Amino acid sequence: MLERLLELGPDQIIYVSCDSGTLARDLGILQSGGYRWLRCSRWIVSVDGARRVLNSAILGLSESLDMSGSQSKMLF
Repeated sequence: MLERLLELGPDQIIYVSCDSGTLARDLGILQSGGYRWLRCSRWIVSVDGARRVLNSAILGLSESLDMSGSQSKMLF
């Protein structure tokens, strides 16, 4: 899926993950594909009281290093 995203070449990517391990792996792949990471933030999503598990999500924002084109590529 990341390979296809790199083929499409959007100007910016917003990445949401609940697993910091896969986030790190995928950020590396996208950086190798010509993107730089501007910001990562972590939010607490919910607390499961019965199991005492804290759930969180990580949001990453990146932009293409090659933004020389005159038209923005937005993918939704």
